[in-house]
Amino acid sequence: MKKNIPLLIGLLFTLTSCLKIIEEIKINDDLSGNITYRLETNKSESLLNSITKFIDVSFTDQLKNEVAELASKLRNKEGITNVEFLIDEKTDNYFLSYDFTNTKDLNNALYGKKGFFSPSYIKISEHKFKKLNFAPWLKKYFKKENIQVLDDEILEIITYQAIYYFPREVIRVKNKTARLSDNRKTVSQSYQAADIIENKVNVGNKIKY
Repeated sequence: MKKNIPLLIGLLFTLTSCLKIIEEIKINDDLSGNITYRLETNKSESLLNSITKFIDVSFTDQLKNEVAELASKLRNKEGITNVEFLIDEKTDNYFLSYDFTNTKDLNNALYGKKGFFSPSYIKISEHKFKKLNFAPWLKKYFKKENIQVLDDEILEIITYQAIYYFPREVIRVKNKTARLSDNRKTVSQSYQAADIIENKVNVGNKIKY
């Protein structure tokens, strides 16, 4: 499996209910930044306990290994620093965070020169931010890799949230489903996994700040 952040997000949609997948991107004045991915499950039920209802537990170990391997590779990539990967043993919540020098180094680190989304999953310039809509590719990828997606009833209670933090006030947001904070420096988007898998929503965005 290709070590690709959007595809890892998509892979999580195949796992369990009572789940929130959170992607946070913080942009600095010099166009460097930080990306954090969090996988949060129901407080009363761990990811491991949830997943055993639907698939073999060995797949959970595979996912952990995939993310851990990605974190390990990121530590050796140019322009990527402060890589941190944690798993809460009590809840099986995941946390992956790293800093990037610029988006060129970021995209090369994640996908290489010929990756699935390379080289423009995320682009940041002095006043503009762009993130690719990865929804159209997920269904094709799952079919190609023979990955079984859960029923719609389960996917409907899995949510994906993207949060973007900017160093200055946001002037314009293209994606109409996005929400702008009161201080105009934070943009957030939230979708049901079922809608993303079926390509019913645009999870990408273009933001001017």
